[in-house]
Amino acid sequence: MTDSTGRLRFAGTMAGVHATRMLSDRLHRMAKKRWLQAPAPDKFA
Repeated sequence: MTDSTGRLRFAGTMAGVHATRMLSDRLHRMAKKRWLQAPAPDKFA
């Protein structure tokens, strides 16, 4: 038995998870791009 508040809370949680995942994906791509643009560390080893 689910009431409207339960569904609403679930939807809000899912939206939060989705937003967090999108943000982490964006940060991951930015970090990857920065890593690809940076000189390779083994050149300095």
